[in-house]
Amino acid sequence: MEPALEIQMVRENLALAIAFWAGTKKGMITREHLPTGKVTVPSDDGLLVRVFNPLELKSDRDLARCVSNQVRGAVAFSALQAHTTLARVYRNSPIQETEPDLQAARCAIYLLSNTLGQRMLAPAWVCPPDYRRLFEVHPVSFVLDASDLNGKAVYWEDFGGLEKYLELLEYCMSQLEQSAAGPDGAEGADAAPPNPAGQLSMELPEDNPVAPFIGARCVAGPEVRSTAKELYAGYVDWCRDTGRVPVVQRSFGMGLTKLGFYRRRRGRGRHWWEGIELTETSPS
Repeated sequence: MEPALEIQMVRENLALAIAFWAGTKKGMITREHLPTGKVTVPSDDGLLVRVFNPLELKSDRDLARCVSNQVRGAVAFSALQAHTTLARVYRNSPIQETEPDLQAARCAIYLLSNTLGQRMLAPAWVCPPDYRRLFEVHPVSFVLDASDLNGKAVYWEDFGGLEKYLELLEYCMSQLEQSAAGPDGAEGADAAPPNPAGQLSMELPEDNPVAPFIGARCVAGPEVRSTAKELYAGYVDWCRDTGRVPVVQRSFGMGLTKLGFYRRRRGRGRHWWEGIELTETSPS
């Protein structure tokens, strides 16, 4: 799937959740509109399929609560996927991005991914020291001031509301389209190639805690590698800086394998991870 399409799909998913939320607030969608229990519905190919929906709603207030959770989940899903997609295409860490607006966009997406990936229902900002600063994406007037957010509860107003966040996703989508087209509109020969060891999988941190670390402090490519010892030490440092509890080295290696990287024994019996390199060290 094209990177820009990945962003488009999660943006559409969030827009649908917001529309559903607005419809419930206006009374256009009520619990009576939602079938529960055993129901028969037509499938995409026209066949009738029996499904069971265990949803139990005692009032429209319950429906509004569930829909609000859908919006929060859609925001988290979009941030996690957008960060994974951007990291795969640009390869350097967000804070190392040289173009100012793209840097601000990637850093904002990373902070949301890093934060919502840990606690979706009652999130508190998780901002590494290097990211505690003002980020402005001028083409869409998006502003996230992370200077003093670390540890505080997340509010939509922290970044201008969901409308501004949708514009941020659209900006990221347009940047990916330009990268794919190249400077002259042709298929981009200069665009960063995908991770040769496999794409970063779209898994939540509790299933794979390694993916956010790779997006923050590593690059992937056919010519890079890191020793197993060095890479795990970098992961432990990152966990300390971001307030996470590191998994043991065996689980860390299993997480890398699930993401498509592979380990090889090279000179002097040392183990190396191929296709990945640690590029950002722990702040001093």
